[in-house]
Amino acid sequence: MCESIYRYIICTVILLVKGLKSLSVVEKIHIKSELFIFFSTFFCIINMKNKIEIIKKLTPMDDCFMRVLFKEKSPICNYLLQTITGIKDLDIVMWETQSDMKALYGSHSLIFDVLAQDSKGVFYNIEFQNGGSKTILDRAIYHEALLISNKALKENEEFSNLRRCITIFLMPNDIFDGKKQLYEFTLAEKNNRLYESDKVSIIFINSKNKGNKELDDLMHDLLTADPEEMKTEVFKREVSKFKTTRRGVKNMCKELEDYVKEREKHGFKQGKIEGKNEGKKEGKIEGKILTYINLIEKGAINVDEAARYADMSVKALKKEAKRLGASL
Repeated sequence: MCESIYRYIICTVILLVKGLKSLSVVEKIHIKSELFIFFSTFFCIINMKNKIEIIKKLTPMDDCFMRVLFKEKSPICNYLLQTITGIKDLDIVMWETQSDMKALYGSHSLIFDVLAQDSKGVFYNIEFQNGGSKTILDRAIYHEALLISNKALKENEEFSNLRRCITIFLMPNDIFDGKKQLYEFTLAEKNNRLYESDKVSIIFINSKNKGNKELDDLMHDLLTADPEEMKTEVFKREVSKFKTTRRGVKNMCKELEDYVKEREKHGFKQGKIEGKNEGKKEGKIEGKILTYINLIEKGAINVDEAARYADMSVKALKKEAKRLGASL
């Protein structure tokens, strides 16, 4: 940046001393080139600062940050599932983010936040949910159904080999209002639970209610942006990598860019499906706006910042948000 500023000063001095009209064609081309480099560098730095400000406010519950934490070879996935299951020697042998779960043709497919498998063959779907209502139970049932249909049995395997599948939703609020920290749903005989299968399990954990100390700390850290305020060493260490180191911040900036582009692409596809006259263009814009609305709702940015990033006025952003069913 210092070199660019130096070039900018030199160009300005030349223009002041000689004047634009007295410059040769070669000098004009050279000055235009130098000024272009300066302003390109300047706006790149401004854009980077904006991204860094957003990254500072992200918590592990936020989509784009969660993807990075679980994408890297970190101990977070092991720690998270050991804490939830209470099995201290649980060994996670596979995990991936944004796993595409296919449904039958014409049915609704899903993308899991995190898909994992332990050394005993148990599959886990971990979902990070910042909001939600009681209808989320229906969604969790569908998640469990697709997890079972995609992973519980391989082709031509016997039913006796059915693998255990667990769907876990981590949330800030108690959607059941039962004043419990953890709710677990299993498959059982209706009247007297003569038979209960452990092959199917749906778990909801919220941070509103306290109970198990380790779960308290886990949920606290999932909803905390500043690594210095985190209670567990594993979260403090891993989150710090992406918020306080040059390499980590660079990776997070790239992930944030990809996340926005992905939401734009989703909007683009949706607009195409809906058959609008300018569906593709409108859908892409909607995808971008919905991304910023999502970040506002999570407290990562405010309305003024979102309007600036979206290159819109605050009034225009609020109008679009209202049209899309959101209130800012």
